[in-house]
Amino acid sequence: MNNLWWKQWHENKRCLAAFMAWMIFGVCYAIAYQMGHKFRAPVGQFSSVASFYATCTAVFLAMRTARGEHTDGTHSFSAALPVSMRRIATVRILGAAATLILPILAAAALMSVALSGELVEQAVPRILGSHVSLPNRETATLAVALGQLWSVTAIAAFAGLELLLVCSVAGCWLRNQSQIRSEEHTS
Repeated sequence: MNNLWWKQWHENKRCLAAFMAWMIFGVCYAIAYQMGHKFRAPVGQFSSVASFYATCTAVFLAMRTARGEHTDGTHSFSAALPVSMRRIATVRILGAAATLILPILAAAALMSVALSGELVEQAVPRILGSHVSLPNRETATLAVALGQLWSVTAIAAFAGLELLLVCSVAGCWLRNQSQIRSEEHTS
């Protein structure tokens, strides 16, 4: 089992580093933009960055999860391990989920530090029926700003995880269907 986790870590570490850089760069850009323009909406920018990241990364990781071992030629290694295919699939899915979610959490932590250190300010949420523009709203308390930040973090993480699972299942099912159809055509 340890070999399986080691193999999964080895396959995902470059992707994790690239995805971590993507999210850290996105948050640093959002912080710098807010410091320069004072729109007081860093949580909204973070939400956009995290949602776009989660969508793209979920699809990429699902392709690797569903078809990666066959493409990399490591399927025979995994099949030779004394563990069930169900356990192999679980490790692959958990590895992909961690690779997806860890950069979002790291970026949210960085944004939390920026909000806590008062590098950027978050305006209070819009009240229904109110037409006060964003720069003219009061500044949200730290608790409200962090609550908004971690809410959009959870939404992006769970949406990405859901897309990862759906695409992984679809990728495995479609791979099996294409194999069946190609065998029908050769018969």
